[in-house]
Amino acid sequence: MENKKLTGYPSIDKPWLKYYSGGKVDIKKLESKALKLSKKNA
Repeated sequence: MENKKLTGYPSIDKPWLKYYSGGKVDIKKLESKALKLSKKNA
């Protein structure tokens, strides 16, 4: 992860990405799974 100035907003800073290797994380896939689960449990 680069040394960027943090904004204080987790949705922008994405601090959880520091736990993943340098490979690309498919954010769209994660968002769609979260959306499906939220609709299923609503």
